Amino acid sequence: MVAIAPVMTASALALSASWDEEKVVAAFLTKSPMVKANRVALQMAQADGVAAGLLANPVLEVGREQIFSPGGPAEQHRMSVSVPWNVANKLEWRVAIARSGVKAAQAHVAHQLFLMTQDVRSTYVRAHFTESKRNVLQEHMQTLARLKRVLTLRTQNGETAGSDLLLFQLAHMALEARVVQARTDAIESRARLSGLLGQTLTGSLCPTQAIPVIPEATALLERAMRGRQDLLALRLERERAAQSLQLADTGRFPDPAIALGLKQTNEPTVQGLGYSAGLAWPMPVFNRGQGEQALAEAAQAGLDSRIEALRSRLRTELPEARRAYAERVAAAQTFDRQLENRAQVLLKSAERAYQEGEQGVRALLDTHQTVLDCRLQGLDLVLGACLARLDLERLMGYRLGDR
Repeated sequence: MVAIAPVMTASALALSASWDEEKVVAAFLTKSPMVKANRVALQMAQADGVAAGLLANPVLEVGREQIFSPGGPAEQHRMSVSVPWNVANKLEWRVAIARSGVKAAQAHVAHQLFLMTQDVRSTYVRAHFTESKRNVLQEHMQTLARLKRVLTLRTQNGETAGSDLLLFQLAHMALEARVVQARTDAIESRARLSGLLGQTLTGSLCPTQAIPVIPEATALLERAMRGRQDLLALRLERERAAQSLQLADTGRFPDPAIALGLKQTNEPTVQGLGYSAGLAWPMPVFNRGQGEQALAEAAQAGLDSRIEALRSRLRTELPEARRAYAERVAAAQTFDRQLENRAQVLLKSAERAYQEGEQGVRALLDTHQTVLDCRLQGLDLVLGACLARLDLERLMGYRLGDR
């Protein structure tokens, strides 16, 4: 049975001698510094929301005047507080814009986290199959080492030519070099996976679980249009741009500032305590919010284009990606069924034929090479199916099997 990546579920993370994809994803989500760094954008948007809901600070003005005159000095003391007056509901619009920004940031962070999780899963799958290839090569090298010992003994007894032993030694050397390369590749792939997790990954990597049922392309497309977080973020940013345009329209009605205070007069002829009142209202003669309106309209147009471009890409690419994935799975399953048990039967038959003198060393080596190539090809087919699934899920914006 072909093994493909499992559905991610929340589970308690525990260090153990073995890892599967579910544990690796859980470790990434709970411990990786990359996840913490991704949430900074949301914190910034939330900070903007806090700032948008704050009223403008009042202005305290204190003044003193003294006039020297022939009749004696005259003094005036003033203290007033100036408060902006929100006449065009600008504060409400700013709060609404900030809320839309927070929602858009949440969707954006969720999509980025999903993509990072997919990268972790892809790295895990590659690491697992790299180590699987190393194990297959090591098994065949052990088999060749055993046969080489038999051939060496037969050569010493004069039962076979020395050229046959030399040919076998060269084949063993070539396979040994491939094992070294595969072992190095496995170390590098394990290091990349550990780097994503932010911790050294020790222990074995377990195979992934079986493939789920693939929904029809129409259902996948419908859910992708509805559930992709980056598409949702674009729609929320479009809503935010519309709200920014509404805020820019209020530029024709600037907020006035009302000032109230106390005034004390000490003059030779007049002494007393009174009040002061004033109104400052900017006149929208030149700046009536034209710049902000143009920026908001341009942002709306740009977001409309990005939304349509993403939707068009999904309509075009997702059905083909689903078909490619289904074909890769079918090819891997068919190859696995056909290869099952045939490889061992063929190897045993070739060894028996060689021992009985029915075929030479070259035919035996060719048989071993064919079986090795088939086993590696089977791994490549399953790996291709796993990676195709991850690519399909990236397009859909969610994991197959998730509700």
